[in-house]
Amino acid sequence: MRTSLYITLLLAMFFVAGCSQSGDFGAFVVAQVAKYGGHTKTSATIPKLDAQWTVKQDANGFQVFITGASFTSIAAEMEQIFGTPKISHDGATGTLTVTPLPYRLWSADDIGIAIQLIGHIDGSTELIYVRGVKSADELWRH
Repeated sequence: MRTSLYITLLLAMFFVAGCSQSGDFGAFVVAQVAKYGGHTKTSATIPKLDAQWTVKQDANGFQVFITGASFTSIAAEMEQIFGTPKISHDGATGTLTVTPLPYRLWSADDIGIAIQLIGHIDGSTELIYVRGVKSADELWRH
């Protein structure tokens, strides 16, 4: 009985924590975005960006926590892949923003998906992707 309880708890922790990966982050992002119906802005070869990341995903998108690469290098890679973001903030204080953290936002109008990239104080970077939908009803059905 105890063994099955421990196994159940370990499996629950695995699914809550997400799936950890490492390797070429740019290639991972391109594959994930295509999987959810988005597209890149370029067909050029994307330089390799080594990093480690943890992914949580559902039918509407995914959330990635990235370590091992700076926000600046990840943002530069994302701009090569998806073009100029609709909103870009460097995290400087004294400006009117939603957050003092550096971030970038790519619009679903441009690439078929919405992507938000956020740099955190601890040096990690968070990427949030939400697939493009035509209505809120469509989003809730998935």
